[in-house]
Amino acid sequence: MYKTFRVKNFRCFKDLQINDLGRVNLIAGKNNTGKTALLEAMYLHTRPHQPELLANLQSVRDLDMPSQDLPSYWSHFFLGLNPTIDIVIEGENEQDSHSLTVFEARRSNNNYVHHFDYCEAALWKTGLPADEARTQSRLVEATAVLHFQAPMNEQRFAYLYSNGTSYSDWEIDIESNFIPVQGRPRKDIAVDQYSRLVRDGRLPLLIRALKSLESRLGDLRLIKTYGEEVIWGEINLSYIPLKLMGEGMNRTCHLIVTLLSYPNGYVFIDEIENGIHHSVQCDVWKAIGQATCDENVQVFATTHSLEMVRAAYEAFSEKSKLDEFRYHRLDRDREGNIEAVTYNESGIEAAMSTNWEIRG
Repeated sequence: MYKTFRVKNFRCFKDLQINDLGRVNLIAGKNNTGKTALLEAMYLHTRPHQPELLANLQSVRDLDMPSQDLPSYWSHFFLGLNPTIDIVIEGENEQDSHSLTVFEARRSNNNYVHHFDYCEAALWKTGLPADEARTQSRLVEATAVLHFQAPMNEQRFAYLYSNGTSYSDWEIDIESNFIPVQGRPRKDIAVDQYSRLVRDGRLPLLIRALKSLESRLGDLRLIKTYGEEVIWGEINLSYIPLKLMGEGMNRTCHLIVTLLSYPNGYVFIDEIENGIHHSVQCDVWKAIGQATCDENVQVFATTHSLEMVRAAYEAFSEKSKLDEFRYHRLDRDREGNIEAVTYNESGIEAAMSTNWEIRG
């Protein structure tokens, strides 16, 4: 699990340092203080061997890769839209620290040669004539380079190309998932995750979590309907599609299934309160707390809702696990730079008991 995290020159962050991270971390702040950007930086740091995530993160923000003007497109990741400065993302856990540097490929001729060589080799595999392969390889230029440095000075590189493809000859064994605002998994992915829970005997963990929202729920199962498999829930001995049980039920199911699907990993949730009624938010946090403990998952979630903050505080207080919960507020200082204020167990208790305004 992360204990500290630092972001430099990524999106709106000049140099943001967050210390004292917990198992469950709730991040709030006014608009344009970098809540989503912080989740993106963390998610990228857990998957440095997958540079295509840069394109995916842009797509989530409805910024699809254009066919022209790529330099302008990639400049969105850099502070002040200035790609001449390196993005540096650092995370420290219980054992060691890892650093990720992101920079434009055009700044390094040596890397550029590698990109052309790789693209040419890939095109050769397609059976294209040599002259055509060499010509096309020069049309597929590298856009971004990810340099990952692990302990003992172990270094790895990954590359993203102008056609949206990527290349790396390595990977790290970290499981993570990013749930964007209004994020829904693809149907096949949801079915696969649910099926693995059943196979591994962990379906009762999901049912227990969902019963906090619907006490009558007795069972869950996949039923094929109109040619596709859908999760159904048993209520009073009758099965109905989970989709008909309300947005809160489906959102919570998605959250808990995701948490249970990434043991010993990380889950990032943007605007966690979406679709969850205030009356059940405390129960949802209890379910999240139990799932993160069962599967050793670290969670980072953003919110605009003070009710969601209070619900989290209440849930972890009742479970006597307030030491696992951290609340982080992002603010801008007088110069406009973003900084973080962290409330640990004693700090958030004081803030709640005195009714301080902690949203920012």
